[in-house]
Amino acid sequence: EGSLTLYWSLSGCRLEATVTLLDDGLSFSFLLTGPGAAKYHAVEYPILGALSSWGQDSYLAHAYATGLLIRNPAAHLPARGRLRFCPYPEGFSGATMQFMAYYHPGKGGLYLAAEDGQARQKWLNAYTHRGSLVLSHMHGFEHIGTACIRQNYPFVLRLYAGEGWEEAADLYRAFAHCQPWCARGPAYARRTEDDWLREQVGYCTFGISASHD
Repeated sequence: EGSLTLYWSLSGCRLEATVTLLDDGLSFSFLLTGPGAAKYHAVEYPILGALSSWGQDSYLAHAYATGLLIRNPAAHLPARGRLRFCPYPEGFSGATMQFMAYYHPGKGGLYLAAEDGQARQKWLNAYTHRGSLVLSHMHGFEHIGTACIRQNYPFVLRLYAGEGWEEAADLYRAFAHCQPWCARGPAYARRTEDDWLREQVGYCTFGISASHD
């Protein structure tokens, strides 16, 4: 009741995917098992394709690097670009947060997020296919050679009013404030002696590929 489970039989393995109905959207998860699972690096699920566009009134908010807001993404995103396989957690060439939002002011919006308190490796992808916007989530193996790829967290799609990216950010903030990385409260409320990054780290470096130096 309230969920649907899908099964695929692949070469030497079995993929089980579950969609669960939420009060304001859907939740997705999957499990890849069997001796053949070791040859797979990741599973892309769900893939939400051919999303409706309102042209210049459509916006995509993505957590790539310090954040992007793309107007009319169906017309501007390539089929293969930096957001096609966008890793998290990766602040240089990937996503720094586990959410994105697609919205049309005055009409509605979609909030998409991985509710993963352990910050596991994943990909939050945005690209175009045949002129339409596609958004997807990928989760890969955590140990090389494993015979199982399990998504241990829900990937959620929630409906919201869609008046801007700020409302989607508030939804993610509500999730983040309950996670271990926010357990000590906001930075301004912490004691300075607990601020190891600014008080105890002597220096930091910015790495760049030598071929571009």
